[in-house]
Amino acid sequence: MHQQAKNNGVADRWSVARLALAVFILAALVRFWFVFIEHEPWKYVAADIAEYVSRAERLKAGVYGPQDAFIPVGYPAFIAGIIALGVGLKTVAFVQILAGALGAAACVAIVARMTGSRAAAGVGGFIAALYPPSVFFTGFFLTETITCALLTVAIACLTVPRGTGRVWGIVTGGILLGAAASVRPNIAIFLPILLALAVVLVRSGRRSRVSGMVATVAVAVACLAPASAFTSHITGRLSGPGTNGGVNFFLAMTEYQVVREGTPIGFGVLQIVPSNERSMYLSPRSLTDERFFYRETIRRVVERPALLLAIPDRIRRGIGLGQEPLWPGMPGYDRLLAFSVTILTLLALLPAILRVPVDLLMRRATPWTRAVCWGATLSLVLTLAFFLAEPRMTVPFAPILIALGCDAWAWAIELVKTRAHLPTNQDMRVLST
Repeated sequence: MHQQAKNNGVADRWSVARLALAVFILAALVRFWFVFIEHEPWKYVAADIAEYVSRAERLKAGVYGPQDAFIPVGYPAFIAGIIALGVGLKTVAFVQILAGALGAAACVAIVARMTGSRAAAGVGGFIAALYPPSVFFTGFFLTETITCALLTVAIACLTVPRGTGRVWGIVTGGILLGAAASVRPNIAIFLPILLALAVVLVRSGRRSRVSGMVATVAVAVACLAPASAFTSHITGRLSGPGTNGGVNFFLAMTEYQVVREGTPIGFGVLQIVPSNERSMYLSPRSLTDERFFYRETIRRVVERPALLLAIPDRIRRGIGLGQEPLWPGMPGYDRLLAFSVTILTLLALLPAILRVPVDLLMRRATPWTRAVCWGATLSLVLTLAFFLAEPRMTVPFAPILIALGCDAWAWAIELVKTRAHLPTNQDMRVLST
């Protein structure tokens, strides 16, 4: 019996692997069409995209200065590593296609572990493969696609069942999380959340995953350290992988919408939304002085605690329930992209949230995979609340939100099926006679 169960487990893993491969191929084909036919990204190198590409070229040439510290180093280093091979931006776009497809395939594994249903895993993977914002960002040299792949595959590695390469999953997951945080520093918020999950596991008596979580965070921090050391070196002060977090925190938590640098070494203006001069802050310090902006923001919030009242509205707008378009936008696709984020919230995130109180009332232990996905989602909510309340911030987390939504719908469908098969009072009277 034990051997048969073991063989069935292997068969199930292989069937999920085949399903993930099919999703990977579908996602790659759709992204290939968009990148090489619909929207060739190497022809649209402007604004933030131009900054990423130019910084990658400076990294490749070994020429950089304090202004290069503002943007996190991870994504420019990714581009620089590819073009250093003697290839161009088309190769970068092709790698992003593979990364986007890999993120969709990882969603299959996560849903399968969360629900135990191959049907739910197939639906989740299909949605992740075709989710319009995920396809859209593959066609831009921006951080969303790479961050999504690193984060989703990391969670797939962290939730590997016991006895199936779990040690390698822990190490690989930590490496990928460290890489993701070097591309998008807000992913680092996920690391203390993982430690908090470890504490909860200890207190609830579920200790089997604790050492793995601590090891994962340690590996992630070790992998993040070189990026932080590099930024610290070029700024001359202790920094993370990028120094834009302070300015983003300032713009999110205060009434200002524009920060203009007033120092002689300034390198321009950071603007979140169109505004007038009255909402502009003239900074006495460099935009790369992250600690100054954190201190200044905290001082203003302490003086005016009412600023915190805007947090729920920022979260609402960030999850697509406002009027914000999905930056950078694209003619003919803007409505579809904004609508897609809203639908993801309404049909995936909200059903998952509604399930939580039911589990709490019934005192059900949260499965490990679901707990990790909720931890990642919490890091997204904190990002929207305190840093950037923009719908594009949800894109790297899309496969995770899709997985939680599939889990909630699978649970609801199973509940309906169970209730449909429960005997009625009339059935019981017939049986009793």
